Amino acid sequence: MAAMQHSVLREFVGKVVEISPKYKAIVQFQLDNKTERALLWYDKLKVNGQTLPQEGSIDEYLEKDTSLKFLCHNFDESGVDRCRWYITCAWKQDARDLDLKDNETILSGLYNCTGQILQIARRQGILSYCVDGRDENVLFLASKVFVAGKRVSAKASLPQLQGFEEGRSLLFDAVPCDPADNDGNCCWFATVVWKGRKPVMEYDDARNVRNTKAALLPQLTEIKLITSNPHSLFLRSEGQVMKIVNAEYGLALGAIKKNAWESVMFHRSHVLLFDRSLANEDLTTIFKEGDKLRIVAASAPKKLGVRWVASQVRLLIDPSVAHRFQF
Repeated sequence: MAAMQHSVLREFVGKVVEISPKYKAIVQFQLDNKTERALLWYDKLKVNGQTLPQEGSIDEYLEKDTSLKFLCHNFDESGVDRCRWYITCAWKQDARDLDLKDNETILSGLYNCTGQILQIARRQGILSYCVDGRDENVLFLASKVFVAGKRVSAKASLPQLQGFEEGRSLLFDAVPCDPADNDGNCCWFATVVWKGRKPVMEYDDARNVRNTKAALLPQLTEIKLITSNPHSLFLRSEGQVMKIVNAEYGLALGAIKKNAWESVMFHRSHVLLFDRSLANEDLTTIFKEGDKLRIVAASAPKKLGVRWVASQVRLLIDPSVAHRFQF
């Protein structure tokens, strides 16, 4: 990957070489056989997929030689830190963290990205975005569109908005989705699309959500916050039912690589069977241990007791057991 051909680098690994309490650190990494330096601010570091408390210090979470994975873009190296790269999202590399460059099942959300309008309809559209040299589609809905910081009217027709013609560029954040669950074969779902000023998103103020609300939120509400946060890490893979906990919740094993599995919690509102939502169904009457699934999930906070929480689960039907799923 050529250094200057990409404004965003994905899934790089480096080591902390300098720490300046309490807000920044310098990360060193290799690119095109050269040693590069990247600037990391405290608010760009994620732990267990979550933003850190506002009042914390970076040296509480990092020390020299800590291995990090990160996304970064080009930066002016003339500053005092002599960094040519600016980190937009970083997380600790630990024993269970795989090399993401060689593992397409684990990926990061997309944040502050630019895409070109590929298709536009009255209340939804598709953006084209280049990910590591390949074009992928991003589905967006009119309810997620903002112009100059304001959400567009529920009555607005997107093609009639200035600057929303096919081929024009829009800014967006997005999380992974299952391309089988939408007509456009989109691998990403936009959490926000905007022109002009970006609106304040709840996940951009995640310190307030995590520190003051988390203990009061129903579990399902918190799961929805986690899975719609592009700062999170995501799993997009296949798996199988491990246990149905009750009518609403189940546990699955998701494949992170061959013969390697991690736990995934899922709620019935995120499950599809034959394109039918199971939001109002009793999972104990539908699933059995070992049923095959396709899963999209976000990294879970430790308090949930699982590695991932699902945003989308689709049952993969084996013809030999299809009779079990007749409603």
